[in-house]
Amino acid sequence: MRRPFMDTPDQLASLEGQQYLVLRPTAAVGTVYRDVQDAAVSRLGVPARRPHTGHVTLRGFYEPERREALTGLIRSWAARQAPIEVIAEAVDEFPVPWQILIVRLARSPSLVWAYSSLTTALDATDFGTAARIGDRL
Repeated sequence: MRRPFMDTPDQLASLEGQQYLVLRPTAAVGTVYRDVQDAAVSRLGVPARRPHTGHVTLRGFYEPERREALTGLIRSWAARQAPIEVIAEAVDEFPVPWQILIVRLARSPSLVWAYSSLTTALDATDFGTAARIGDRL
C-alpha cells in the first residue's frame, strides 16, 4: 500500500479542496530520495515538515466539484506520455508558512514537454481556468 503524501491534520486542512497531479518515482529513485531527504533533515538538527513520499508536483487544481471529470482528463493525458526525466538541481524549501524541504528540479526537455502538453489538454477545457495552481514552469 502506498503511503499518503501528507497525513497530519494541519497539512490536510491546508490542502482542503485542492487536487494535485503528482508523479511518483520508480522504486530505486524513491529509495535514493528518502536517503538524501533523511540525511538533509538530520543535518538541520531541527524537525522539518516534508511529504512522506518522494514525488514531483506537476500541477495543482481547485476543482472540488468536478474531481472525477478532472481525473479522467489527466488519466487520458498520462496514457499518452513518455517517461519523464527528472533532474535534481538543488535542495530548497518552500517559504513561510509551509517551510517544507524540497528538491528543486532542472527543466529537462521531457519535463517541460509534459507540462506543456498538459497545458494544451487543459486549454481545451474549462478546468481551473481561474484557479490553476502552479502555472510557473
